[in-house]
Parts: sequence; C-alpha cells; structure tokens
Amino acid sequence: MADVRAAEANHALAVAELDRQRQLYAKKFISASALDIHEAQLKTSTARLAQVRAQANVSGNQTRYTNLTADRDGVVTLIRAEPGQVVQAGETIVQIANLKEIEVLVAVPESRMSQVKTNAAVSIKMWANPQKLYAGSVREISPAADSATRAF
Repeated sequence: MADVRAAEANHALAVAELDRQRQLYAKKFISASALDIHEAQLKTSTARLAQVRAQANVSGNQTRYTNLTADRDGVVTLIRAEPGQVVQAGETIVQIANLKEIEVLVAVPESRMSQVKTNAAVSIKMWANPQKLYAGSVREISPAADSATRAF
C-alpha cells in the first residue's frame, strides 16, 4: 500500500511539473526538448503507478488465499495440514462433518439386497436405542460385497 501511495505522489508531482513546464514553454522560457522530457516523465510515472496498483491487486488476491473458509456449518473431524504448510489447489486440508445430514454405513446381507434400491426411503434402528426409528434414504449401494463379511 505504501508503494501505491508513493507512486501516486510521484505521479501527482509529474503532472504538476508538466503543467509548470507547459506554462514556461508557452512563454518561450524553455525549449520543446525540455518540455518533451517532462512529458516522458509523466508517461513513466503513469506506467509506474499502473504497475504498482496491479502488483497491489495481485498481493491482495494472494492474501485472500491464506484464509480457509468452509462452504457449510459443521464440526471439524480431521485436519491434514500444519500452520505455515504450503498446499496445492484442490488439496483436502480439513474434513468437516455436516450436522444437517448424518451418513450411516449399513451392512446388508447378500440375501436381502433385492429389497434395497438407491434413493429408496428406509427406517433405521440403532443398537444403542432400538426403540427409536430414524428416517433416511439409500444414497449409494456398493457395487461389490465386502470380501470378509459378504455384505453390501
């Protein structure tokens, strides 16, 4: 930001100086060559100001990449990075559990797979409280049975 302010100050000085030099040229106190020098200095300061502003924009944009913002509310269940670590775009840094949805993995015996369909509504009982029924839907069915349990 200080570089931008310095470039703006230099540009304002070049504008004022060129204005003074034009007045002197109109009164024939300086040559056209001297006026050309100040016009070139103004062009240089204009280009320098544009460059410094562009660099400030890039720096500001890169600073925004240092903050991680979740796309939803939830609870952090896993952190895969350390403070100061350089990470790649698209790399998983934090795993967040969505509190609005709960995903449950259910093992279904092969003999009952004909009754299970994707997107079908289901009622789920947990071992911890078998009196309570939870409503849900089948999101995904494994394409192959687990080799140890032979369940899907």
